[in-house]
Amino acid sequence: PGGYKTPSSPVPFGAFAMSMFADILELPSLVIMAFTEYGRFIALSCSVQVMCLILLFILVLVLQPDQKDKVTLADVYFSMVFFPLLAFAAVAASLELRHDVQSRWQGTCFWSELYLVLYVSRMMCHIVVQPMTEMGPYLLFMMTIHHLISMGCYIIGLGYGRCHYWGCLDGCCEITTVFLNVLYLFNMPLEEGKLKDQIPHWLEATNSFALWLAFLVFRLMLFPYWIYTFRQDMHQRPELTRGITTSLERFIYPGTTGILLFLSSMWFIPITQGMLKTLRKSKKIQSH
Repeated sequence: PGGYKTPSSPVPFGAFAMSMFADILELPSLVIMAFTEYGRFIALSCSVQVMCLILLFILVLVLQPDQKDKVTLADVYFSMVFFPLLAFAAVAASLELRHDVQSRWQGTCFWSELYLVLYVSRMMCHIVVQPMTEMGPYLLFMMTIHHLISMGCYIIGLGYGRCHYWGCLDGCCEITTVFLNVLYLFNMPLEEGKLKDQIPHWLEATNSFALWLAFLVFRLMLFPYWIYTFRQDMHQRPELTRGITTSLERFIYPGTTGILLFLSSMWFIPITQGMLKTLRKSKKIQSH
């Protein structure tokens, strides 16, 4: 599939468009293939996540009844455990499948399958949870689009059983979410002020710098590396890359990564501003 061409014979736009259209028509059967193979694991993961979120929501109701957005707080508590596991699976899979072109494009392993299943199930659950929070309509719309596109890419990977490395390499960016969840927790409202006002300020400063550094390494540097190695593999070994993938895969995977790079570049500005503000505040407190 994918109509293999050598680098010296570029695919005309019309042929590429027809190939893309044919690939899109195959998506329903591809989704069925993915859920036939992994559906029970996705369902199990969704069930566990829903039960955990319900339990955490009840605990917030009982222990923190004054909290305004209880659903978001329960979700943050859950994410504090979930995203370190998700990031670990992504890193472990990337390290195991990185060695050569064949393993990067056709290899799968326990960690890659675990990551893709966990991610898809998380997106499915979070799409349902988001409207229950106090998230604004614009952010809700953007987050839903993000969840649908990224989940769709991973379902394609599960259905075809290839390109797991590229999905997991992108997934290493979830390391930043670990520190972002800590930031959300530090900003949790209390009866008097916020949680960050009740802890040593160096903890907030350390997490703020860690978030900034993780964003720099695992987003602004990772995504260009992803795009570069993806294109290099296709150029150097077309028979193992373009020869075994569809036009849709070769378009949507780097396209999604490019969008992530753009969004991350925009998000990096307020993260840098917040980090500098926190460090200045910490330095001021230490001077007194």
